[in-house]
Amino acid sequence: MASVSNILNVTVHNSLLIYYLPVTVILASLLLYSVSKLWVDKVSAGLAVTLLLTSSEFIFYGVQPQPTLMGLLLFIIFLYSLSAYFTSGLSKYLPILGISFIAILLAHQITPFIVVISTLCIFLGVAVSMWKFSTTKIVMKSAYVCLSLYILYITYFSTMKYLGPNSSRTFFEFAVNRIYTTLLVDSAKRPEIALDISELGFAVTGAPSHSIITVFGTAVLFALATTGSVTLLRGNNHQSTLIALGTGIPIAVLSGFTFVAPLVDADLFISTRWLPFLYVVLVIPGGLGVSILYTGIISKSSKSNIGIAVLILILIPYITVMGGTDRGAPDGPLSNAPTDERFTIEQSEEQMIDFVVRYANSRVLYGDNRIIPIFERKYGLNASAQRLEYQSGELVVNMRSGLHISREYIYTESNLILLQYNDAEVTIRGPFPKESIPVRSQSSIYTNGKDTITTYHNTL
Repeated sequence: MASVSNILNVTVHNSLLIYYLPVTVILASLLLYSVSKLWVDKVSAGLAVTLLLTSSEFIFYGVQPQPTLMGLLLFIIFLYSLSAYFTSGLSKYLPILGISFIAILLAHQITPFIVVISTLCIFLGVAVSMWKFSTTKIVMKSAYVCLSLYILYITYFSTMKYLGPNSSRTFFEFAVNRIYTTLLVDSAKRPEIALDISELGFAVTGAPSHSIITVFGTAVLFALATTGSVTLLRGNNHQSTLIALGTGIPIAVLSGFTFVAPLVDADLFISTRWLPFLYVVLVIPGGLGVSILYTGIISKSSKSNIGIAVLILILIPYITVMGGTDRGAPDGPLSNAPTDERFTIEQSEEQMIDFVVRYANSRVLYGDNRIIPIFERKYGLNASAQRLEYQSGELVVNMRSGLHISREYIYTESNLILLQYNDAEVTIRGPFPKESIPVRSQSSIYTNGKDTITTYHNTL
């Protein structure tokens, strides 16, 4: 709990964290167990819950509350009602389906898009399975539900403002612009392509900067899900085909947005945000995969202790690695890869924050991309992330008048930097270049031996 409070820069006694975390875990467990039982047996459903609760994404959003977690919980509720209706055709699930979808629309902007894509994929899997086994009545009813949700989604986000940068646009204007920029604009004009980030001494964000530890847990989850799905397809009956296609098609499409799109330089809708939703779908056949491996070994060896040993050999490395990534261990990842950053606020940094809050007055604050949100969102101060600019082959720090906050952490390989190039912006990782900071018009007003605060007066 102490590490949680450090991550959020709050103290446990004056927050709801002590109640929030158990409620989140219990609610997510019950919801996912209910969803999984619609597709697989009780044991596999329990294993699916275990895989999700120990995944890096769920750990991360569990200790760092934000709208994505609310969207994730609502997604599981929606998935339950959707799965129940698609497989049974009973109208009693429609109110839950409608209410959860409206709640998703109001809770988060990226989540509804993920939900719509997932809904269409699940419907496609269910439709193929049911048509194969001549049960088309439910398919037609399900098609009407999908069409209704799609119309509601289009209507809402055609008028809803995008809540990120350039928020004067609607979400659909933002989405169309993102697709156009990513797919149609000459890639040579985009900063992440035009600049050789490695030549500048930095690392790009995303997959190229991940360590083996970061991707190993996800690879194990995919392997378990594949084991479960392939075994189901070999069954060649209605129920097994329904489960395999109903989960397999969403997994394939969500994986495309999460992993394939960035490989072709197409980060359409913040690909990292798709990962926890992909995990929710992955763990259902993944839990079945663990169960199949266990029962298969038991049946061949006739010794339960061997099966338990194999089960431990599968789950323990998965849990260890998932819990050792930057998402699973935000207070100190196992790896030193550029993407494995520390999210906690250390005691010396807390003291620096207290100093800033007391003496900032009306001055503008500048700092790294992780510390600034604390001043903005918790204390309501006028703060902005410090940026680098690439001008005429050199990196330049655009210093502006105000208080400049320099944590010791910004000089590590995992530091996140915003780089501006040709009126565009890209995130990179690496030590903030001290040599690019002009010394003139600067004076130090605070230091604790690790972190410093300086005032800067722009004389130009």
